[in-house]
Amino acid sequence: MARTIGGHIPGPTLAVAPKTAWTDPAVGNLVIWDTTGNHFVDECVADENPIGQVIAVNPSKTILTVELFTGGMVTVLPYSGTVARGDKVEADGTVDGNGAGKVRADNVNGTGRVIAVDRVAGYADVYF
Repeated sequence: MARTIGGHIPGPTLAVAPKTAWTDPAVGNLVIWDTTGNHFVDECVADENPIGQVIAVNPSKTILTVELFTGGMVTVLPYSGTVARGDKVEADGTVDGNGAGKVRADNVNGTGRVIAVDRVAGYADVYF
């Protein structure tokens, strides 16, 4: 059996609420904290540093389970443009065909570190 290296190392999860104006949260969306309510998050737009990714949404879209990007975890995210190992990343404000939020390189204001590129075509492994 062929073996591979790398991959996802889970971070902690937290139940949160989408900010009031966000009516279409989906699994895969990248999120940031929102200060308009307790434990509120909002979908990342371009140039924002995600704090996590939605991994579950209740049927009424009022409770989200978010995997938080915390120290020691690795997540596999679709990217746009060109990313290289060692780059920091930020949200680019778009999603891939599966609805997962994309990241792009930003070595000035970004977060995390890219540790693998195209292990899965079009995806980067990001260490936090």
